[in-house]
Amino acid sequence: VALALIREAVADGLDNRTVRVAVAVTLRELGHLAEERGDFDGARRLQEEGLVWARRVGEPRLLARTLEGLAGALSVGEQATEAAKLLGLAEATRGAVHAPLPEGERKDLVRVATRLRDRLGDERFEAELARGRAEYVSRPEKAALIAVTANQ
Repeated sequence: VALALIREAVADGLDNRTVRVAVAVTLRELGHLAEERGDFDGARRLQEEGLVWARRVGEPRLLARTLEGLAGALSVGEQATEAAKLLGLAEATRGAVHAPLPEGERKDLVRVATRLRDRLGDERFEAELARGRAEYVSRPEKAALIAVTANQ
């Protein structure tokens, strides 16, 4: 219902930074809920759309959180290596602006990282995480673009 109201507001011409942040955050949370319910395709679609909205905002912390959300959705399917790279990209995005993940949000990241370590093994997980960090290119908007195009 909330997402429908926000989309309706955007369709009616209300499109400002506050609305874009609300859409990105709402999509991320709905993606997380879909993942928890086992709707992995729905989770991926919601997280990918959330990333598009986060890119429109361009705020690095929001981009990083959204990349982490997409990594969570991908971590349960056939794209575990891509998910690990996205976690590295998110980490580098946060690091570029000296914005560590708040303690209250760490639980989701630990859950996803643990799942990926279990699926990939420690060595491969760390290698993919490093690849994601290396893909970071000075501008978080560019980093998010890499994440979107790499996942297609």
